[in-house]
Amino acid sequence: MFYIYQLYHLLVFYIFSVLSIFSIFSVFFRVSRFFNSYLYPYLLNNSYRMMSIHTIEGQSCWLKNLIRQEFMQKKILQAIADTKVYLAQHPGEMIRQNRPFSKFEYQDPESKQRFYDTLLPDGSIAQHRIPLDAPPRPSDQATWSKFTHEWKTEKAGNTEKDGKDGKDG
Repeated sequence: MFYIYQLYHLLVFYIFSVLSIFSIFSVFFRVSRFFNSYLYPYLLNNSYRMMSIHTIEGQSCWLKNLIRQEFMQKKILQAIADTKVYLAQHPGEMIRQNRPFSKFEYQDPESKQRFYDTLLPDGSIAQHRIPLDAPPRPSDQATWSKFTHEWKTEKAGNTEKDGKDGKDG
């Protein structure tokens, strides 16, 4: 499992440094697409080659050389094309990755409007607006109160105020 983790980070670095065409999210998305759709199936069929190398450095070199092969370069370009198609069909995914204030909220880069999502009981996602002057969302459970202008967190039946400055009180 460590090797897959190492491989993923190696691919992120490689694709980011060599093929970064647009945003960082797009790079991570391309790496995931490449890894899951193209590289992972190859490794499943050929893992004995990598596993016969007994050092991490040697396995890293093998992976770097594999990625530089012409057939893998074509697969990387295909993953980039797949990602461009996906993002053209799902433009909201780009906005959801822009998180300048908090990892629990996102912002439309053009309008500067801030949002957070909540999961509804039926499994769908509800999008909520955040006022521009609101403090960063403190947790994934926090909800913005339009009446008190504070973040509120539900915990086991009672409500905990997170306050305007992000502190309890």
